[in-house]
Amino acid sequence: MKIGILSLNTNTPSFNYGALLHSYAFQRYLETIDKEIDAEIIDYVKENIQYMYRSLCPGLKGVIRRFLRDRKNFINNEIKFIKYMNFIRKNMKVTSTKYTIRTLNDAKLDYDTVICESDVIWKPYFCSTLGFDKTFFLALDSMKNMRKIAYAPSMEDGYIEDKLKPEFKNLLKNIDYISVRESYEKNIVEKFTSKTVTHVLDPVFLLEEGDYKNIIGKRLTNKKYIFIYMPVDANQKLINEAYLYAKARNLKVIEITLD
Repeated sequence: MKIGILSLNTNTPSFNYGALLHSYAFQRYLETIDKEIDAEIIDYVKENIQYMYRSLCPGLKGVIRRFLRDRKNFINNEIKFIKYMNFIRKNMKVTSTKYTIRTLNDAKLDYDTVICESDVIWKPYFCSTLGFDKTFFLALDSMKNMRKIAYAPSMEDGYIEDKLKPEFKNLLKNIDYISVRESYEKNIVEKFTSKTVTHVLDPVFLLEEGDYKNIIGKRLTNKKYIFIYMPVDANQKLINEAYLYAKARNLKVIEITLD
């Protein structure tokens, strides 16, 4: 069985390690439960934010554009990008073609099943002013004759404007099996479909502890510590509270905020 996976992974402009890790885990999980499964991540990028992706701005021109946009963090971000892409090349199977919604819609895909998985792929207006991204609802012409599964997509806060509710209901019709990541989201989605909606784990929890052994780096400290990770922005209030918590318990603080 050949499976195509759609998510936020290889093309996250903020180097979202969480998004990358859940795609790694999901692909690995599928291939461990059945040796006949060949799971491949579809390298998809949203057209309206292509300029944000380093992988779409190669060469000297791309370097200059990134330097002018963010001189302060330029070197750190370039190093992160290299490490990020090296991890993908070493540990994940990704399509050789990079798709936009238009090219993916017209592509001749040879999958038996396509799965949209995890993160905020069902958030309205995600990096867009056009509503939902139908790619993450598997509603493309190239996927018409395939089995379609939604595994643990997120809507973030679950809010849908009234004007978008008919679109959301119609998009759900494309999916054969529906599951969601958040428990509150289950109740929301059930209002728009007669299909069973299941609350499931984030893909990172599908693997056992030992499955991560080969990708774990060297421990940064032998002391007990609290770990801070904010993939979207640096929430100073959260950082301050974390430091207070750590101080009260004699913990070291390790932070890898991306902004």
